[in-house]
Amino acid sequence: MNTLSITDPLPRGPEHFDAEAFAAHTLSSPHNLAAVLDHTLLKPDATRTQVLQLCNEAAQHRFACVMINPTWVSLAAAALQGTGIPVGVVIGFPSAPPSPSPSAKRPRTCSNTVPTTSTWSSTSAS
Repeated sequence: MNTLSITDPLPRGPEHFDAEAFAAHTLSSPHNLAAVLDHTLLKPDATRTQVLQLCNEAAQHRFACVMINPTWVSLAAAALQGTGIPVGVVIGFPSAPPSPSPSAKRPRTCSNTVPTTSTWSSTSAS
């Protein structure tokens, strides 16, 4: 993998990102649009039924991922197993329940102890 420095010119080959073509493709069908969107349920009082509905919709419409609060990771990962839809978790989001530990507020990456379909992100302002 080659890395560009800030002073390198943008490549003109297949690595070049064509925003116009991307937008045209993305907007050409509901399926293509869903594939670049996260299906999200971050309200702190979300219920098990709502999380399962979110996962069902994500699998049905082929969203890019499901974003939920940490409480629901196991449920969502099980519900989405075999679909190829990853689970994303927001930690430190203003409406999210408090994190279980101070170290949980730092950005994390997936590890072998986390379901393989999970991704982590942090929106903590600190």
